[in-house]
This record gives sequence, C-alpha cells and structure tokens, in this order.
Amino acid sequence: MKFLHSKSSLLVKFIFGILFIMLIPFICLLAVTQIRTQEMEQESARTYLSANLATVSGSIDGILTNVEKFYVPMLIDNDFNNTVKNLSPYIERDLYQDFQDSNLIRDTLLTTAITNNYIDSIYVYSCPADRLFSSKVSWNPLFHHYKRNNTGWLDAYYTKEKESNWLLTSSAEDDKPILTSYREMKDHQTLFGILSINIDAVEIAHQLKNVTPDTESTCFMTDTQLNMICASETGKKESSIYQTVLKAVPSQENPDFFSVKVHGEKMFVFSLVSGETDFRYFIVTPASSINSVSSTVSSLLRWYFFWIFLLIVLFILLAAFLFFRPIKRLIEGMRAVQGGDFDARLPHASSYEIDYINEHFNSMTENLQILICENYEQQISRKNAEIQNILNQLNEHFLYNTLDSIRWMARLEDAHKTSDMVLALAKFYRINLSFGQAFITISQLVEMLESYLMLQKIHMENQFTYTLNCDEALLNRKVLRYLFQPIIENSLVHGRDGSREVLDLQITLEISNGQFHFCVRDNGAGISPQMIQQIYQSLTDDSSCSMEHFALKMIHKQLQLEYHLTETLLIDSQLGSYCQVEFYIPLSELEEAI
Repeated sequence: MKFLHSKSSLLVKFIFGILFIMLIPFICLLAVTQIRTQEMEQESARTYLSANLATVSGSIDGILTNVEKFYVPMLIDNDFNNTVKNLSPYIERDLYQDFQDSNLIRDTLLTTAITNNYIDSIYVYSCPADRLFSSKVSWNPLFHHYKRNNTGWLDAYYTKEKESNWLLTSSAEDDKPILTSYREMKDHQTLFGILSINIDAVEIAHQLKNVTPDTESTCFMTDTQLNMICASETGKKESSIYQTVLKAVPSQENPDFFSVKVHGEKMFVFSLVSGETDFRYFIVTPASSINSVSSTVSSLLRWYFFWIFLLIVLFILLAAFLFFRPIKRLIEGMRAVQGGDFDARLPHASSYEIDYINEHFNSMTENLQILICENYEQQISRKNAEIQNILNQLNEHFLYNTLDSIRWMARLEDAHKTSDMVLALAKFYRINLSFGQAFITISQLVEMLESYLMLQKIHMENQFTYTLNCDEALLNRKVLRYLFQPIIENSLVHGRDGSREVLDLQITLEISNGQFHFCVRDNGAGISPQMIQQIYQSLTDDSSCSMEHFALKMIHKQLQLEYHLTETLLIDSQLGSYCQVEFYIPLSELEEAI
C-alpha cells in the first residue's frame, strides 16, 4: 500500500481528479447559490426597510412642517414683536409695565403652544433685555439674566448651520432632549429676538419605533450636527452600534446601504436623508435576521454535499479495488527492474488494457538488456580511446625532447640558424598541440604565432615583414587555438604577386566595443570581388565536399560551433593594393585562465 501515499501515483491522481471534477463545481455552485440568495434577501430587505424609512420620514417631515406654520401668527403680531424688542432688562424694569409686557409674551406663547399636540414648548429670547420666556414656565429667576452658557438651546442656535431648519438640543427648563426650529426676529436687519418652537424628542422616537421589523433591529435619526434621536433606550450595545455606524458613514461610497461589524457581529445599515429637514434616518439590523432563508438553503446544500461526497468515496473505493491488483503487480515488476533484475517479466492479464501494458513492459526490459550490453561495449571503446590519447601525449612529449636535443646539437656545431629554427619549431608544436587541449591563452597564442612567423621568415628568406600588436588586457583570456595561424598562412601564400619585393603583414589582437578583434592585413595582390563572393558561398555551403578554401571553411565552422556567431569571417580587399581578413568574438565568450 506504500504507493497509495505517493502524490504521483495513478490512484491518488484518480482520486484528486474525481474530487476536482465533481466536488469543485458543486462547491462553486453552493457558494454562488448562497451569495445570490443573500443578495436577493438583502435587496428585498432594502426595498422593504427603505419604504418604511420613506414612510416615517414623510410622517415626521409632515409633523415638523405643520408645526412650522405656527410661527406665522407670532411673527406678524406687531404687539408681540414690539414688546420683545422694547423689553427692559430685569434689573431696569418698571414693575407695572414689565408685568404687562411679560403677561403679553407668555399669553402669546401659551396660546400658540396649545393649538398643536406635538408642540412641547415655545421659547422667545429678547436680545436687548437678555431675558428668556417659555410657554411652560410662568416665572423663573434663571431666565431673567439668560446667558448663552446657561443651556444648550441658545448655544445650538449660535453653532447651527445656516441652512439647518431643525436641530436636536436640550430644553431650557429641565435639559430634556427636544427638536427645535429657530426663527430670527429682526427690525431692519437688526436682531432683537430669537423665537423657537420645540417638540419633545420622545414624540419623534415613538414614530421611529414603527419602522423596526424585529426586536433585534434598531432605528435612529440624526440632525446635521450628528445629534441622535433613538427609537429605544440607549444601552451599552445600542451605544456601540450608533457610534460604529456614525463613524462608518463618511467613508462609504454608498451611505444608503452598507454593513458594519459590532462586537464581531455583522450588521446591515439602511439610511435615508430627508429633503425637507436634512435629517438622516437609520435602520440597523443583524445580518442573521436578513439572511435567514439563505442559511436554510446553505444547510440543505451542505447535506446534499455530504451525500454526494459519500457516493464519490464509494466510487473511489470500487475503482481502487478493480485497478489495485494489476497496478500493484506492474509496480513490483518496475521495482525489480530498478533493482537490476532485467529478467523480470509480467504475466498476461485478462483485460486488454492491462495486458497491453504488461506486453510493452516486457518488451521494454528486453530492449534495456540490449542497450546495457551496447553501452558496456561503448565504454570499453572509450577506455581504449583514452589509453590511445595518453600514448599520443607521450609521443608529443617525445617530439619536444627530440627537437630540444637537435637544437643543442646544432648549438654545439655552431649552426645557430638551424638551432633557432628548431627552437621556433619546438615552441610552435608545444603550443599548437597543447597536449590535446583545444583552448590556449592569448599569451600562448602570441608566442605560437611569433614562432610560426620566425620559421616562415627563415623559409622565405625574409621576403616579408610583420608587426604583431596585442592588447595586454587580452593576454590571460583563452581562445580556440585553430583559428589564427591558417589566416596568416593564407596571407603569406596568396599575398605575394611579384610586384613587391617585401610583403608587409599587420596582425592585430585587440578589444573593440566590448569584443575581441583579430585582424590580418597585407599589402599584397589582393582578391577580386568575385573571388570574395565565391569564398562566402563556399563558407555557407554545407553540401559541398570541395577542399577549396578548406582552412577558412573550418575556421567559419569553429566560430559558429564554439562561439555561436552568425557573422564569422569578414573579408575586405582591393586588387593590387591590400587584403584584410578579420573576425569578432564577444569578450564575454573568452574565459580567463585560472
């Protein structure tokens, strides 16, 4: 059973394949169904609660708009306005006149207040007298010298936004929450009084209670300064909900519907802004109360998923039973071959597919036996070649020693020219053969070329001169040793045309634009353009077996194979004037000698 634990086994792949093909689409369907069900429930709840919010908003806006109509009788009452404007400060009052004025103000406020059940109180503040009157209070010494810091009512007036009609503040009598609407009393743009109609916030809270769909949900409203009226008493949980929602509103792209988390519980928030009063109404309801249907659907789908998974497991067990024995037998045969037993064979099977595999396994092991025998013979041949290579190196060493002995014998016989030739020949072969190594340093290359040119000068009786320039930065780089001497030899052989007594060679090894540049230029007979074209064609013609331009063709092949060049030899010439052969190798291709 060990192979069952391997991730690469056929059975494991089969199991994962079945799970992927059957379970993954079902899981995706489960997720999509749940998400779509939740979206539908949320959209339904949003439509229902938005309609409720619109209803309560319209109801509250209607109440407030209706109450605002009662400003008109007071603001057009000249006696009332003149009394507020001409009222004396309390300490400067005339007792009888102040009694009459105070009674007129209180009567006006009280008469207006009792005409509507939603009006809790009406305030009027006389700016010149610094006195406050309330429809609910007959006499209060605190109102005789009324300052801004006495209550939130006057402070809310001074801090309110200009366009705000209604604000939530506190009453002057007992600091209870009230909704207040302010009207300024002016005489030729001079403010002499502030009039306000106040509604008990509890009455508005009763309106909000009708919106919540269940006991888990809560509803509240805020004015433009984010003061709140809540449908229920504010406990610790409700306070956390209100603070979390109000903090989240400014950062929402769609503040009409969004979600927040309060103490780890997801809550949906629906909101609506009144166009009449600028109040924003909120309903906050737990996600669990909205997604109740989707939870039921998810539960049913999970049960369905469980039964599907059980059927898949049974199917996998059946498949494992049907395929286990032949697969196990095949694995045992492969392990036997892996251990070196190439005589292992598998028996014939009853099923066509398994029998086909067994036959090909047997054929494979037979072929492996044949290949091993052939490989063994090749290794023996390779060993023989290595031994022959060692013998060749011994022969090269013998050649160097023999040439060195001839050189010293020539010295002893005063044949210095012969001695120099033998020394140059020894150096040339020592570097050129390089004990079977293909690559030599450019320093060794320069030494080999100097030896070759010295031999040619003696052989040609000084019929040419040469200059060999090498960049010192290149001396430690390694190059292929076959590329250079044939080009120089071609120049010496084909450059002389009899018109010049001495042929001049210029040999350059340099760094040019980040590349190694080798160039041989002579002032000899030159080559015609037709001949240059023939040379280029010969270099690229792999089908030709001609020995013509053989050396250049071999250099071209070596540059392609070793340095991966597409453009190899470059030839430039003019008949009777000069001939130049060069090539470039990227400097990165030349290794440095260790």
